[in-house]
Amino acid sequence: CESFTPLPLTDCSLEEALDSWETNPLIWGGIPSSILEQRVPEDEFRKFIGSLLVSIEGRPIILGIADAMMTDNLVERVEWIAEQIDFTSP
Repeated sequence: CESFTPLPLTDCSLEEALDSWETNPLIWGGIPSSILEQRVPEDEFRKFIGSLLVSIEGRPIILGIADAMMTDNLVERVEWIAEQIDFTSP
């Protein structure tokens, strides 16, 4: 299991990290806390999460906030992500 913090907090996207590991390790994280901030426009947030969910489909991951839930993060966005996962799960 590897903890991973993606763009924009590092230089590597989650998709790039998954593609570079041949053995497909179990990754924990993937959601940068900065995407949960109110200053990030809603459409940019939803587009980011939509792309993230497509890129992790069928891959071993424990999806979570990669660094930490900060005081300026919107809990409603975490709830929305959970709804999307429930919606897209088989």
